[in-house]
Amino acid sequence: TIKNQSISNIAHIYPFGEEVDKQYKQRLYNSFYEFKEFLPVEFLEAIKNKTLFDNETLMKEFETWCMTQIENYNQALKASYEKRTDIAQKFDESAWPLFEQSFHDGEILYAKQRDEDFILFMDMSGGFTVQSIIKLTFHQAHLDGNVEGYYVYDELVKTEDGFALRILSSYGFPYVEGTIYFENVSAIG
Repeated sequence: TIKNQSISNIAHIYPFGEEVDKQYKQRLYNSFYEFKEFLPVEFLEAIKNKTLFDNETLMKEFETWCMTQIENYNQALKASYEKRTDIAQKFDESAWPLFEQSFHDGEILYAKQRDEDFILFMDMSGGFTVQSIIKLTFHQAHLDGNVEGYYVYDELVKTEDGFALRILSSYGFPYVEGTIYFENVSAIG
């Protein structure tokens, strides 16, 4: 979800063990404040007033919170990947190997409904797949929401009628959410 990804972003911005000079503090405060709606209230005021780094106790609590969020996020990613792999093996043989990789950082070039199919065309040259160009055709499909920009994160789930691929994408921040509901998927890539 946007919330989970944003909390992970906050936690990963934290400067674990790094020297923090005045300029770096300013950049960190600005970055943290971008995600203000996802910050615990006990830290928000200190970030807003730019006093977090001056309060050693609060800073230690914030560091602990960040480490916990990173651990939770990593556990969720691992569980999601295992579930994704199990589900993907039910897809057309042209598609399931691609779903065992990550579409993260792929540039979404084309995302359109075409009759009963939904087409997603991505440039993966900056991403994490072996293939540089991927075309996914989701059959008996429709999109709820939107996908645009760069592929950030997804979650694949089994539904009563088939499958759903929940996608976070963006040209930066904020993220855009979209879900493709489908019965099967084939791929060229």
